[in-house]
Amino acid sequence: MKALKNECWECSHCHCLYALEALAEKCCLCPRCKKVSLGYCQDCAEIDQARLAIERKQKASVLPLASYANKWVYDESSDRFFRNCEDLAHYYCESHSELQKPSFVWTCYDITLGFDAAELVHSALDEHADSEKESVDAEAIAELQGLLDDWCAKQDVQSWLPDYDAYIDLTEFWKEQNEEKTSTEAN
Repeated sequence: MKALKNECWECSHCHCLYALEALAEKCCLCPRCKKVSLGYCQDCAEIDQARLAIERKQKASVLPLASYANKWVYDESSDRFFRNCEDLAHYYCESHSELQKPSFVWTCYDITLGFDAAELVHSALDEHADSEKESVDAEAIAELQGLLDDWCAKQDVQSWLPDYDAYIDLTEFWKEQNEEKTSTEAN
C-alpha cells in the first residue's frame, strides 16, 4: 500500500484507490483471518458453510424413511436430486461406489408452475398512463387468473427444491442395502 498524490491510498494487491489508508489496508484481506483474498478466503468460507450446514441440520426434524418412500430427496454431498432413496442407492452402490455414502438426505418440496395475473397485468400496463392502469378491474384479473391456472395445470413441468426443515437419516437404509447385497452375493 502506498500514498499517492492528493491523499489517495492504493491497495498493494489490486491497486484500487481509497481516500482512507485504513480502507486500502483492508481491501484484499479476508475479514476473518486477514489472509490476502477478495472477500472471505476459501478456508473461512468453507468453515462458514460447514457451520451453517450443522445449524440447519440441528434445526430440522428427522423423518423415518418409511413415511417418505418414493419421494424426491436431495443429497447435499453430491449436490444431486434423486427420485427416491433407491435411485440414491443405485448412484452410490453401482455407478459411483468410490464415493462416500451420505449419512442423510434432505426431503424435497415440489415447485408448481404458476403465474400471478395481477402482476402480469400490472407489468403490462406499467408504461401506460395512470388512468389506464385502473381500467382493468378485479373481475377481469380473476378471469385471467383462471385461464392461467388452467393452462399451468396442463403443462408437464415439475421441479423440486430441498426442504431444509426435514431430513432422512440413512444409517438403517445403508445397513439394509448392505444386507441385501450380501444375501444376493451369497446366492
